[in-house]
Amino acid sequence: MVSARARHDEGLGRKDAVHLFSDELPFYRLTQSWLLERKLEDDLAPFESFRTASTGELLDRLPEPPGVERRASGLYLGNVTRDDVDDDERLESLLSNLVGAYRTLDSEFLAPYFDLSA
Repeated sequence: MVSARARHDEGLGRKDAVHLFSDELPFYRLTQSWLLERKLEDDLAPFESFRTASTGELLDRLPEPPGVERRASGLYLGNVTRDDVDDDERLESLLSNLVGAYRTLDSEFLAPYFDLSA
């Protein structure tokens, strides 16, 4: 996760680009905490299905991809505001769009992101 965060930050190159691993969203912190709990409890059962799944099968588990616009630094998904990132219902939609956007990638990595607007 640390590597993915760095790759997204570096690829986008600006603080107002909100991506799956950015501090603006709670997903990185929540996932990091969940993974730590699994490690401390020595509970790897949630990962069993990933060991034998093909790349296609894993991609099929992702939400449908949203409309994306390829921009130089990533895959633009639209704008978000501070109110959006503080709203639980909107967060669910943001997560679905960010994760679904990975289905549109080919061999070239471009980080899916939203622009943070006032």
